[in-house]
Order: sequence, then C-alpha cells, then structure tokens
Amino acid sequence: MENKKRFGIIGIFVYNPKNYKKINQILSSYFHLIKGRLGIPFKEESVRVISIIFEGTTDELGALTGKLGQLRGVEVKTLLSKVESQKLKVESQQKPSSQKPKACRDARPVRLHQETKKLRNLLYNSKIIAF
Repeated sequence: MENKKRFGIIGIFVYNPKNYKKINQILSSYFHLIKGRLGIPFKEESVRVISIIFEGTTDELGALTGKLGQLRGVEVKTLLSKVESQKLKVESQQKPSSQKPKACRDARPVRLHQETKKLRNLLYNSKIIAF
C-alpha cells in the first residue's frame, strides 16, 4: 500500500516554556512538511498554543508528533484530511478560478493563503469544528 500525502493540522499545547527551544529544533527539522505556523501565547492560563498546517504522509506525521509528544509539558493533537493532497491539487486545477491572485514580490504568501483556504473549506465541509 502506497502512503499518500494528506493535508492536516497539528495542535501543540505547551505548558512548560523551557521546551520552546527543543520544539523549534524539531519543527525546523520538518520544515519541508510545514505549510503554515501560528503561535498564540495565553499567559494568563499558562499555556501557549502552536498550530501547524502541514502536507505529508502519515508516517512523517507520526514521526513529527511522536518527537513532540515525548517532551514533558507538551500536548499534541492532530487532524488529517480524508482526501489525499494530490486529489485536492487535481480538483483545484479542474475548476478555473475567476479571481486572480494579488501581485506581490513573493508568490508564497498568496499560495499559502490559497492552501489555507482550501484546507479551511475542506474542514468546514466535513463538519469538523474543533480538534
């Protein structure tokens, strides 16, 4: 059985701030899978939340989340799309877009926005509210 790439979200809850350096080292070693990252500190509740949007195989996901989950004071939750990422790309190529992306020096922010929008629509259509 071939291991196909999928889009997904990794939610990382950090309760021990001493782990930031190790978390960043682990995430930077998987930079090729990460499509977007957002970190929000909730200092009043003593928790920091990092959300990662990624594209990779389930084996790559397991390796990444396994390393993060071994850290003390770190909780990891994942959410995978049911559709393989190649199918998402094919479907998006078949439907011509009426909107042209805004011109910018680097096309990466536009591409990231489009991928995030596709993932959000996929999750919304799957009736998944939270993970």
